[in-house]
Amino acid sequence: HRRGRMSGWATEYAWHAIAILLGAACGALAGDAWAGAFFALLLLVLLRMRDLQRLGVWLPQSLSRPPRLRGVFDDLAYRVWRQRRAGRERARRLARIMRQLQGATNALPDAAVLLDEADDIVWFNEAGAGLLHLGRRDLGRPISALLRSPELRALLADHEENATTELPSPIEDGIT
Repeated sequence: HRRGRMSGWATEYAWHAIAILLGAACGALAGDAWAGAFFALLLLVLLRMRDLQRLGVWLPQSLSRPPRLRGVFDDLAYRVWRQRRAGRERARRLARIMRQLQGATNALPDAAVLLDEADDIVWFNEAGAGLLHLGRRDLGRPISALLRSPELRALLADHEENATTELPSPIEDGIT
């Protein structure tokens, strides 16, 4: 938990109770406990609005450490910051794994083409680029637009995990 304090909601309830009690006590000394409690709560609301404004300024750049806030806003900012920081670390780890995978598949003599769930080209190795005449311009394009083959369309429509097919190379006769 952040900074060793009680949770955001517990802090929020505690501040409201303290504000009401102190405001009522000061108001009672002035002759109107209700007015004192009201002004104490009004002050608390103004402080929370300032925290909300600071939170709104911080959120677009929330990879930086969150500002010191009070109550639920402090808890919320800290949780957002932790989640975004963890997400950034996961993205870095995934990028590293992808670079390793790309390096390993580039060493393969076989063509490899990675498709997304819409059968658009996401990545290909050097052998795939050479055999299928793929370039950067083909990333994001549907594979079926580049390889016009009924066998390929059937294979993609089938979604069977271990299905295979042989297709002629679109750029060189005699190669499958």
